[in-house]
Parts: sequence; C-alpha cells; structure tokens
Amino acid sequence: MKRGLLSPTPMKKVEILALDQHRHKLTWVLGKLGVMHLTTAPYTPGAAELQERDHSGDLALCREIMAAIDLLAGQVGLVLSGHAEQPPYVPLKQIRASVSRIEEEAQQHLDQRDIIEARVAELKQMLGEVEPIRRLGVPLHRLKELSFVHFASGHISERDLPSLQNDASSSALIIPLQEAPDKSGLLTIAAVSSRKGRFALDSALEKHSFTADEISDQQEGIPAEVCTRLTEELDSQSMELRKVNLFLAGIAERHGADLISWQTRAESEVEVIHAQNHFSRTRNTFLINGWVPEERIGELQRATLDETDGMAVIEVSDPDEAVDDVPTEIKHPPWLQPFAMLVKAYGFPGYREVEPTLMVAVSFLVMFGIMFGDVGHGLILLIIGLVVRRKVTDAATRDFATIIAYGGGASMIFGTIYASVFGIASIEEKYALIRPMAPGSMMPFIGATVAFGALLICVGLLMNIVNRLRSGDYYNGVLGRTGIIGAIFYTGVLGLGIRAYIQGADYDFKPWHAMLFVALPLVIIFLREPIYALITRKSKLFHEGIFGGIMEAGVEVMETVSSFVSNTASFARVGAFALGHAGLCMAIFEMVKIVGKMPGGPLIAALVLIFGNALIIVLEGMVVGIQVVRLEYYEFFTKFFTGSGKAYQPFHLSKSATPDGTADEHR
Repeated sequence: MKRGLLSPTPMKKVEILALDQHRHKLTWVLGKLGVMHLTTAPYTPGAAELQERDHSGDLALCREIMAAIDLLAGQVGLVLSGHAEQPPYVPLKQIRASVSRIEEEAQQHLDQRDIIEARVAELKQMLGEVEPIRRLGVPLHRLKELSFVHFASGHISERDLPSLQNDASSSALIIPLQEAPDKSGLLTIAAVSSRKGRFALDSALEKHSFTADEISDQQEGIPAEVCTRLTEELDSQSMELRKVNLFLAGIAERHGADLISWQTRAESEVEVIHAQNHFSRTRNTFLINGWVPEERIGELQRATLDETDGMAVIEVSDPDEAVDDVPTEIKHPPWLQPFAMLVKAYGFPGYREVEPTLMVAVSFLVMFGIMFGDVGHGLILLIIGLVVRRKVTDAATRDFATIIAYGGGASMIFGTIYASVFGIASIEEKYALIRPMAPGSMMPFIGATVAFGALLICVGLLMNIVNRLRSGDYYNGVLGRTGIIGAIFYTGVLGLGIRAYIQGADYDFKPWHAMLFVALPLVIIFLREPIYALITRKSKLFHEGIFGGIMEAGVEVMETVSSFVSNTASFARVGAFALGHAGLCMAIFEMVKIVGKMPGGPLIAALVLIFGNALIIVLEGMVVGIQVVRLEYYEFFTKFFTGSGKAYQPFHLSKSATPDGTADEHR
C-alpha cells in the first residue's frame, strides 16, 4: 500500500526479541525514537514460561519522587517547567535520597517561616483591631473595666450608619472613626452608652448588622502606643521573613537544575514502565510487539541493534488482512489538515479504508459555496478566518478558522458565478452566469444540487466497495445495499431517470432496462443471504430460519429503496438554502428602500443594510455550515465510512532523558 491523499501510511508488524538485560535501555531508546505503536504480545507456544514483572514498587517510587519534588518546588518557589541538562545516570533510589536531603535542608527554614508567618498574621489582626481607635486616650485594658460606661467598636455599612445614629441618639453616642469607607463599603465606628443603656445599644447595633472588633486586652497602654509597638514588631518580623525566603530561594537556585532533571527522569520512568507492561518475558528474554511505519523500519532496526550490541532478533512482516487490527496514521498536507477535524469528529478511518478527508474538503466547499454564494459575504468570512487563524495558537481553533476562510473563498467563487455582491440586484442582473432566483430557474437549480448529491452518493458507494473488498468483506462488498449490487440499483435508477428527463415526451421506455438495472438488483439484495450461503456452501440458507430470513430480507429491500430516495432528496436543501440566501438579500434591500423614505432615512437605511448583512453572515453562515456537515455525515459517510479505526499512537517519551545501566541497576 502506497501512501497518498486517499490512503494511510503503510504499516509493518514488528516483533523484537532481546535479552532481558537490555530491556530497560531498549525501552528508553524506543521511547526517544517514538516510532513504535506498542501492542500486547500474543500467547505463543512455550508461553507457560512467560513471567509478569511486578512494577508496583517502581511506580510507587517514581510517584513518591514526583510528589516530593512538586511539594518542595512549591515551598521554595521553584518553577518546574524549565529544562535542565541531563546529569550522569543516577538510580531512582539515589534520587529519592538526594531529594530527602534537600527536604531536610529546607525544612528547618520552612518551620521558621511558618512561625514567622503565624506571628505576622497575629500582629496584623491585632493592629487592625487597635488602629481604628488609636485616637482614644484610654488604655486598652481599661475599656472593659469602665464602671459607668459601655464601649464597643467595630464595623458597619456606610448606608446603615445614619439609621443607627438616629435609633441610638437618645441612649448612645455613635462616633465614626474613618472619614471614608473601605473597599467593601464598611466604616469603623465607636459606640458609647451608659451601663444602663448597653442593652438598647447592643440591640440597635445588632439590628443594623454591626460587626464588633474583639480588642485584645493583652496590650498595655493607650491605643496610639500599642499601634506603634505592633507596627515596629511587624516590620521586624517581616524582615526576618524576607531573610528566610531568600535562603529558600537560594536552595531553589542551588538545586533547581537537579530537581527539574530528576522530575523529568521520574516522569519518563513512569512512561517506560507503562510501555514495558506490553512486553512478554521469559527468564532471560523479552518480546516487544507493535506497529511501525514502513518508511521508518530501517531506523528502528539500526537503533535496536546498536543498543543491544547486535543481540536482538527483529522480525518484520506485512499486516494479516484477516486478523490484525492495524493502527492508522494519517498525514495530510497543511492545506488539507483542517478538514481532518471534521472526519475525526465522526470517527477515525480504518487502516484498510479509503481516507475520506480529500473528498470531504471538496464536497464541503462546493456545497458551502453553492448555499452561501456571495462575493461580499465570502470576503468577510475569508478575512475573519485569516485574522482568527493569525491571532490564536490553539491547533483546533486554527483549523476551524482555516475552514471558515476556505468557506469564504468558496462563497466568493460561487458569488462570482451568481454575480452576487451583498445581494445587490443591479450587479446580478447584468453579470450573473447563473441566477437561482430568476423565473423558471428555481426548479432546475434545485435539480442540479440533487444531481450533485447523487454524484456524491455514487462516490461514497464506490469508496465502500473498495473498503469492503480490501478488508475481505465480500458479502457486503458485493451483495450489500451499499456494495456492488446496491450501486448497480442506484445508478440504474439514476440512469433511467436522467434519460427520461432528457428525452421528455420522446422517451422510449424499455421494460428490460428496468428489469435488469432496478428489479434484478433488488431481487439479489432480497436473496443475498441464501445466495452467499450457496456460494460458501453453508448448510443453512437463512441463519434466522426461513420466515425470519424472509422478513429480514424484505426490510432490507425497503430500507435500500427508502434510504437512497431520502439521501438523494436531502441534497435539495443545498439548492433551497441558496435560494433562501438570495431571498434574504432581496428582503434586506427592500427594507432599505422602505426605510430610506422615512425621516432620517439614509442613516436608518445604512444601519439596516449593515446589520442585515451581519445577521446573514453570522446566523445563516452558521446554519449553512451545520447543514453541510449534516449532509457529509448522514448522506455521504453512511455509505462507506465506519469510523471504527484505531489511531497510530507510538510510544514516545514526552521529555528527554538519558538512560544508563541495566534493568536492575536503575532501581
């Protein structure tokens, strides 16, 4: 199989048998090479000797290292997204011991930082409690000892303050301690009443959602003195905190490169262990099975023999068409890649299937152009697509933007054929090659879009026949309703219909044409199960019995006829949307004419023209895109595309690392 726009990359089945002492190094080499899609080795003679290695301890050690480095990096302010040069090989256990020593070095400073941070938080809280009342000349410890006065301080919403002052005016004094509220709209106030009036004051404060400050009585002196002492201690603690953080930053600087490389090593080791779960082992050897693109077989062979000193057996074979589940690698040229997104949204192509992306691209753009043909609207879509593609970095968004740009280009091409520029009628009347809305043109235009749909269905049938025969499914490839017999029926009906349309009243109907190209294929589809049973010499003509088989065959024939009719008729919507697009443009210009005669008409007409076209571009463009995708999926793909393929996913180490040692030494 040669790779082309309609076929995947040719694959080879590869088996590598090597000595167990090379297992770890060879796995790393395969991971760095990134060409082998690993599969689990099948059971073979002598499999009783196969052994499964317990990797749970290795995985636990790797995850312990990664968790410890993640935590330590966060504590010392190290960003692990960098890249460090790979140091000489270090066993995982030694890495864990080294990380532990760094943890011990940092821990005493981390403990000191925790103590300082707790004290800083406490000082800030105390300062926040005392600062609002620093103008009071009464020592803090006396505030709770006043015999005849009840005192409270706290916060209240600025909008509730006037109401509180009014309610408490007869029994208490409300003193704002701030000139302006804070960001949350709260003011700090002091409330003073007699001891007898404290209950009325507390009730009024509660009514107005007052939040009291719990003033510590551990500080001696008037509030201003307390604020000064707290501020001085806070500055001192903050300086100590900066010293500790500088020391921790020094740890990050000294050990950062090692920590990053060890993290990379542990992450890669996890990937290596998961890959080795696919291997089969005996006491002294191991077996690797997988799929490799044909063009990279030589590269794999050289790397394997180099790393094993030539002590490896490499067997390369073609896929077995009957049993092998071959992964599919699809490589598209950059201009075609965006449409692969539409295909993958439905399913992934199988290895033996015709790759449909090229046909999807062509049919998508043709149908979108027909339905949304306008030079002006297409130009705007083209500009939007190119701008978005230039601005974004996400691959999926870039592909989507590219499809929008392609759609805009297709709209401009068909808009040129229609001579439609924002639906301006005068241009269309003079220069149009095709006028869908012209009298007598609507039905032929819709008929032409149905004919295009029929052609697309025929292409789908041809692709299905190729797929089925290529995979050895001769039953459905020949006798199925989307196989050769179904294609004969569909093209026969189309041929008779086209001939009748062309000849009109002069059409000379020949019954044997209908018998040969319509009735006979339906009879074969009805009897396909017993026909296949006779050809393959099966004992039962119907696997469900005669009655059940006849019922199933009848349903199959009805579904064949109804599905072809409905699938073909669905393409009438291509022409209908094209007419709808032209009709919307005409409606906008009629509205422009009407509002142009009103007071302020030119301005209103311009707004109607701008917003009307914007509405067409956004809403109708989106609806047309959805309809095209629907036609692709339900009328085209259902004829040939199963979407049950398996993507080629080679084992590839995501980060560079350098292995060394043997399978046992690295632990």
